Amino acid sequence: MGFFNNNVGFVGGILSLVIALSTVIYAVFTGWLAIETSRLRKVQSEPLLSIIVEPYSFAMMYEKIIIQNIGQGPAYNISYSFKENIDIGDNKHLSDLRFLKECKYLKPNQKIESYLASYQQLKDVKFNITANYENSKGQQYKEEFEFNVSELEGMVNLGDEPLYDIAQTIKKIEKKL
Repeated sequence: MGFFNNNVGFVGGILSLVIALSTVIYAVFTGWLAIETSRLRKVQSEPLLSIIVEPYSFAMMYEKIIIQNIGQGPAYNISYSFKENIDIGDNKHLSDLRFLKECKYLKPNQKIESYLASYQQLKDVKFNITANYENSKGQQYKEEFEFNVSELEGMVNLGDEPLYDIAQTIKKIEKKL
């Protein structure tokens, strides 16, 4: 106890230094947290488009294209361009598909899904689709997607899509009635 009474100034100085250092550390962590919060808020308002080509689960020989906004913000003024304007059958090309010309708006998790072509028409074709779009503040994004459907060769499916089976069964029942 006598040590503290004799060295009040020294002990007070050390305690002041500890408090000052704690305050600096707290201020640094608060600044870091503010930066992370700002980044998180930005990510939560950004769109992110995904374009995939995959077979239908009930008919593996037919390919569909799925365009989806997997981001957490809406995508505006979406347009597409193609390096290769591939033939998808019936004298149609990729650029002829109306939904691949432009789209004004895709909300988060909204998707557009459509028949594209048969596997046989696409198996030897590699193609790219570039998507240009904006967020709600007008910031522009550009994503390029490369497709090679031959990578899907050998895929098999066990059984059919349950809803497809149900629909087929209902048709059989209707015919019997």
